[in-house]
Amino acid sequence: MKRLASILMICLFVNTYAQQTTDHKKMDETKKVSMKDKTMKDKQSNPNMSDKTSVVGVASTTTDFKTLTKAIKGADLVATLNGEGPFTVFAPTDAAFNKIPQEKLKGLMNPASKSDLKTILTYHVLPGKITAEELIASINDNGGQYIATTVEGTELTFSLQGETVVLTDANGGTATVITADVDASNGIIHGIDTVIMPTMTKM
Repeated sequence: MKRLASILMICLFVNTYAQQTTDHKKMDETKKVSMKDKTMKDKQSNPNMSDKTSVVGVASTTTDFKTLTKAIKGADLVATLNGEGPFTVFAPTDAAFNKIPQEKLKGLMNPASKSDLKTILTYHVLPGKITAEELIASINDNGGQYIATTVEGTELTFSLQGETVVLTDANGGTATVITADVDASNGIIHGIDTVIMPTMTKM
């Protein structure tokens, strides 16, 4: 009789423990779903909220890209560049933006110039994820000059000076890649030393 009672007690304990474990798992799963839903709702209500692992998020946490991050927000491109992509971003550093005359840069950042700013920034973006190694291979495979169509819709020319990748814009202006292969969840970033310009404007 005592043995039967002991067995029943053990069974009751095991069953209670299993139930508690199941309940804890359900609570953890509920918390995860709730947090995911909250994040999704936050992004829907605020499209300018950066995904920290996206090209925008990575740029925003890199000290050299503060002006670029501000420009992306000003041009309403956060949601676009937080998208699935992938994107290859040739990101002008703060020093690159400082090459632009202060009054012109201030005017470009003005909300009234949003359309022009968006055009300029999307000229710095290629569709797809292209590493520096792949870019150099494309340059070499095309006789020393690789022409690609940007997200903005016009062409950008890539060449090599020694082992350095050089970008030539629609106006003949050039920029040099100074930081390569900064990885992001939806693409890759290459830092450049000059802001490049599409045909629509010269700075």
